[in-house]
Amino acid sequence: MIVTVPPSLYTCPHPEFTRVFMGGGIGECPDWQKEFIKEFEAVEPQGMVQLINPRWEYKWTGFQQIQWEYKMLLESDVIMMWFARGGQNRICFYELGMWINSRGITAVIGCDPKFDRKEDVAIQTHLARPELKIHTTLKDMALEVAYKIDNN
Repeated sequence: MIVTVPPSLYTCPHPEFTRVFMGGGIGECPDWQKEFIKEFEAVEPQGMVQLINPRWEYKWTGFQQIQWEYKMLLESDVIMMWFARGGQNRICFYELGMWINSRGITAVIGCDPKFDRKEDVAIQTHLARPELKIHTTLKDMALEVAYKIDNN
């Protein structure tokens, strides 16, 4: 498994790698990405996976961050979106609509039980993609991501 973070523009050139974009809050919320990676490693998905983690350790401009995420989202095979507690996750709502609910891409969605606007996520997703389940734990997200990778 490879984990890619900004500012790396590296994307795995090998077609046997499945690219998974880890969408979700990166500001004003816990480092849920670290927990997801731990849960995902425990699942031991089949095949080779590149996790694309947009959380960075230094300052970028908003333009740089959005540009990097856009490029990575374009190249992803699976998009997961975690609405984390502690933040408003504004860009996540945009990404949910733009990349998941309007495109039919393989996707996994979840909300922290303490996320204030989980009902909004559920309603929007149900209207556009009623087949998608809204998960409430990162462990369930990891299991679903691995399942979708293994069965695509």
